[in-house]
Amino acid sequence: MKKSIYELNKMHRFWETLDEWSDPTVKVFHHHEKINEFTVAEMHKECLNFTDWMHASTDPAYAPVSFRYYLAKTRNYNRFKHLQWVNSTAKKWDRWLTPPTEEHFPTIWKFLQENKHQYINPMISKLGAGEHIRVHNHGGRGPPFVYNMSLNYPKGCKFAVYPQGMVPYEAGDIYRLHIHNDHAVFNDTDTVRYHLLLRPVDGTY
Repeated sequence: MKKSIYELNKMHRFWETLDEWSDPTVKVFHHHEKINEFTVAEMHKECLNFTDWMHASTDPAYAPVSFRYYLAKTRNYNRFKHLQWVNSTAKKWDRWLTPPTEEHFPTIWKFLQENKHQYINPMISKLGAGEHIRVHNHGGRGPPFVYNMSLNYPKGCKFAVYPQGMVPYEAGDIYRLHIHNDHAVFNDTDTVRYHLLLRPVDGTY
């Protein structure tokens, strides 16, 4: 449905007007499951120990061979290009990505293998302290929703989806999020935020 001029003006000031447009009765996200505290702490530690992140502005054509192979295997090339578009100043953007491997992310890998009946095409995202993922939607491309799992959730970090409002994340939470709705993240903290992006196996809600 096309947004009214009033709605578009509100979206231009997404965070400033969040209390005005939030409507918890409209369900565009919901809690899917929660990973136990010990397991998610191990997952977070694996992220902290990893150093070979790929910057979000990197053209996949010039990425390491292993990364290009992953993108081809999962048909993720266009998705990765879309992630670059999300921020107009991507080269200065403190956002980094990597597919989880068994070697570097054994706990995450084990979780994914145990849940391969529902999750595919995993990607870990690293968002720097004080950084934004600007207001965007996925333009009607791909499945109507994705799973998004917080590997940590610094106090003060904000994730919201229009028009339902703020997603009440805690570390270890997995939410199903309607990505064709406008959404944004503001890591208004002094701590790096890590989350795991997952696509649904069946692609239906």
